[in-house]
Amino acid sequence: MKRFLNPLLAGLFFLIFAGLLALGIFFRTRDAGTAGRDIPTVGRAFSQAKDADRGITLVGTWENELKAFDAKGDPLWSFPTKGPIRDIRIDGKTGRVFAGGDDRKLYVLDLATSKQLSVIDVQRRIYSLDINADASLLAVSSGISSFKHSISLYDASGRELWKRDVGTTARAIRFVKAGAAIVYGSDRAEVTLLDLGGAVLKTVKLDALVAGIALDEKSGKLAVLTAKNSLYLMDESLTPLEERHFTGRGMSLAVSSGMDYLALGTEQGRLTIVDRVKGKTMERSYGNQISSIAIDGLDAKVATMGSSLHDLDLKGAWGDLAMGTWSRFSLIGSLVSFLAFALFALLSRASIREKAASGVRAVFKARIAYILLLPTFVLLVVFCYLPVFQAFVMAFTDWSMKTPRISFIGFDNFRLMVEEGYFLVGLKNLAIIVATSLLKTLTIPLFIAELVFAMRNSIAKQAFRFLFVVPMVVPAIVMALMWGNIYDPTIGLLNNLLNLLGLGSLSRVWLGDPATAIWAIVFMGFPFVDAFAFLIYYGGLIGIPSTLFDAAKMDGLK
Repeated sequence: MKRFLNPLLAGLFFLIFAGLLALGIFFRTRDAGTAGRDIPTVGRAFSQAKDADRGITLVGTWENELKAFDAKGDPLWSFPTKGPIRDIRIDGKTGRVFAGGDDRKLYVLDLATSKQLSVIDVQRRIYSLDINADASLLAVSSGISSFKHSISLYDASGRELWKRDVGTTARAIRFVKAGAAIVYGSDRAEVTLLDLGGAVLKTVKLDALVAGIALDEKSGKLAVLTAKNSLYLMDESLTPLEERHFTGRGMSLAVSSGMDYLALGTEQGRLTIVDRVKGKTMERSYGNQISSIAIDGLDAKVATMGSSLHDLDLKGAWGDLAMGTWSRFSLIGSLVSFLAFALFALLSRASIREKAASGVRAVFKARIAYILLLPTFVLLVVFCYLPVFQAFVMAFTDWSMKTPRISFIGFDNFRLMVEEGYFLVGLKNLAIIVATSLLKTLTIPLFIAELVFAMRNSIAKQAFRFLFVVPMVVPAIVMALMWGNIYDPTIGLLNNLLNLLGLGSLSRVWLGDPATAIWAIVFMGFPFVDAFAFLIYYGGLIGIPSTLFDAAKMDGLK
């Protein structure tokens, strides 16, 4: 009986493994098939807006473009900018688009043709904007830094009516009370209500900086999201109505008409959907930071820092969730049953059983030695092998240090790594940086070392050698901060110098423009006199025996 026990058990576990694996693949396929169609944006989607009547979706990308797509997801037009577009609003009545971002300009475009109708020079980085019902007023949150930030109100012609300094970054702004007031949320963890004259009517303190504000015009309620992923529901007078808390770092927020559905996006790429009618909550993972969410009826579009705008049917998402849960259980069960099958298949052979038994007896015989070695084995496992194993396992999961949930997603991380293109772009950029770094290290420092070495005046030689070595005492972070200020698009030396010389058309967001970012990084450290490389070369030059120079002079070389 023993001879057939292990083979029978191995066969039984193999059948269980095959069945569970087939079920897991089935549920996984069903889950992926009902998730909705995505719109390839060919860029990291940073902001979005939709005109429901015309079926046009606008996407602002991190690659400095505003793109329009029709209802089928086909591209209509693209409008280039000099910085990422952070917020977009559409006036459905006139077909005008209002978009603003890092290049300090508020663009007014024609929705159908992308023709630029006008541009408002805000002179500060635009974080958020909103228009009232008839688009006669524009509320803009803009700033130079976290300490120099303001709320401004413009009329339809672009004339600034007033500006109020708020002293901290305001990432979300909305018209409320049918356009009779303005509400904004700040990094001071406050939501503030202003009248149309800029006077403060009310301020409410929350638990963290305000990441997003959404208004439901049907119910007149506000939803406010903080960085702690806390959701607050208020009326238009900022009276608290409801409060909920979720895991992760909150980044984006959207509500459906009547606030039946609430959608919250996190920095870790996790989307939380709250069905307030049925009292249910579900989560989905997208692998990238969720920058914005838009809800039109039961259709939600999720913009991530990936290369697609994800389409999600809110009503069908609950079925997708059940399919995904069954898929995970089936795949985990198939893995356990496969391991059991492999174990019983191995133990079914008498030779393997005998070797295993002899190994156990040998360990027991030398148990004192193994007990003394146990602390070493524990330390090796904890600090050497366990981290490697954890990294391998995490590669197949959706996991973050900021959220306790871990979801098995198979090879999705590896697929995203290749499909999104960041990995390949990173390899290309790494090759450029390595090649230019080698070139800078092998040329300029050697040339300077040769010049200093060739000096006749010993005092001048000592002085120049000292001056070229002094920068070694300055931390590298100081140089990085200095060059960051030089490249700053608003107050940076480079853009201001170009404007002074009448070359303002060449100014741009140097570290935010894909065409210039890598070369701006390469140019950092100009004129590339690396003090350490200079010392190495100079030390090599002074180490050359004087007899070689004497011999060269005798040979007629100078």
